[in-house]
Amino acid sequence: MDPDRIEEAMARLLKLVPFYRSSVRPRAFRDVPEVFRDVPEGYGRKMGRAKGKAGRRVAGAAKKKGLPPELVGRARALAEEKRERMIADGRAALARVRERKADIAGAFWDIGDDLQVLEAPGMAKELGHADLYELCWAEAGFAAELVDELLKVRKQLTRAQAIRLGTHSRAAAFLRLAAATPADDTAIELFERGVTTPQGERLPPRAGVRAAKRAAKEFRQARPKKTRRGSTTTAEERAVGARIQRALKKAGAHATVEVVANRPGQPSKLRIEILVTETAALKRAL
Repeated sequence: MDPDRIEEAMARLLKLVPFYRSSVRPRAFRDVPEVFRDVPEGYGRKMGRAKGKAGRRVAGAAKKKGLPPELVGRARALAEEKRERMIADGRAALARVRERKADIAGAFWDIGDDLQVLEAPGMAKELGHADLYELCWAEAGFAAELVDELLKVRKQLTRAQAIRLGTHSRAAAFLRLAAATPADDTAIELFERGVTTPQGERLPPRAGVRAAKRAAKEFRQARPKKTRRGSTTTAEERAVGARIQRALKKAGAHATVEVVANRPGQPSKLRIEILVTETAALKRAL
């Protein structure tokens, strides 16, 4: 066989089957070819990290023998240094996240400030659009609901309060909640201390958007229903209608009299249905 090919095969075997000068050796070491005897010192530790059956055998042997104290101390120092560096990097990243979060929270308040400028009478038409909502949709992709929310946040909150609430969605939700509660609450107060709904559910401090919307809905549903003035007739008006009905019947007319409610604050109407041929009876009754 070609000697070069033999050396190449031996080199491959040397990588796959590690032998140790100081630890693990075959029982019959004298039967091992010379090429395997001249293994460099420390080669087994490198191969201990190799994958596969041979690598696991090497790692197990190194574990049983133990590592030098100076090497263990060095490894621990490197691990602690890596841990401290990771903690420092994480804290720096969190600081940047908080800073940029404040930038985002303040940005929607600033957009609301700009929308106030665009809301000026005639501004949208001068820019080639029918109104503010068409302008914002065409030029910025803002839906009408978002425009209303941003304007409400700008008009009812300070920039610091908007940043405190975090997002325009949460700011708008707590503004709706403040408008729904019977007490004179502000959005920031409700966000900081929470509130108990009419159904007895507790909205915790710093609640999310969905919880705030659900609480606002419960407060709105608990409001007393408003009665419409003028939607019903009074007892006096119904008595007048009954007297006219009796008078028409006494006069011989087959008429119907109905008292109909008018607009709020206005007297009720009187509706009489009678045959044309009985108009004389109507004159006698009235």
